[in-house]
Amino acid sequence: MSTVKFNVPDEVKATFNATLNGRNKSSVIASPMLEAIKREHRKRESQQAINRI
Repeated sequence: MSTVKFNVPDEVKATFNATLNGRNKSSVIASPMLEAIKREHRKRESQQAINRI
């Protein structure tokens, strides 16, 4: 497994940690990342289809 580092405001981090206490935070973060990847792939596929027309 890799480590991804990014900056967020301290208040966001504190609220995230408090809200998701006891949960696998890596899994919580990975889910929206995977959705963003899927959206980008669909967007690129759509653009390629438009370009072929």
